[in-house]
Amino acid sequence: MKFKEGNLVEVLRRDHEPCGSWFPGSVVSARGNYCKIRYKSVSDNKGEPVMEKVREEDVRPQPPHKKRKRWMVGDVAEIFDFQCWREGKIAKVLNNNLFVVRLFGSIQLKEFHESSIRIQQAWHNNNWSVIGKVFVFLLMLMLWFTFNFSLANPFQLFKNLPPPSV
Repeated sequence: MKFKEGNLVEVLRRDHEPCGSWFPGSVVSARGNYCKIRYKSVSDNKGEPVMEKVREEDVRPQPPHKKRKRWMVGDVAEIFDFQCWREGKIAKVLNNNLFVVRLFGSIQLKEFHESSIRIQQAWHNNNWSVIGKVFVFLLMLMLWFTFNFSLANPFQLFKNLPPPSV
């Protein structure tokens, strides 16, 4: 996707986490394979928004807001923490729309309000898709079509796998 001045975007930064973090911002300019971004929540020591030149492959539009009806223990989501969206897993459901989450790459548990939690979505070929349990099912179907059309049931592909080790 070619970005234009004013587009609301998120920039992937892999500085400290294995999965990376998505920082909200807007496009100041775009030339070639690079964009100049003004970050929304990151400021310098004078309080001015930080601007940075980044590779276009590390930029995506802000995902559409998708409301989840109910979060459950074990759900993987994106969590807004310290000016960016990070991946985490819900460890406990509390009252008043509060959740205890373990952010990936950390052993620490932190409490977040539902407003700081969103469904994971992937930007691929200029389209958004929800990442989750449906993705696993689609992957299984793809394997079935790729390797063996003669199977009556695509789940047969996995019948001889050893049980997962704990």
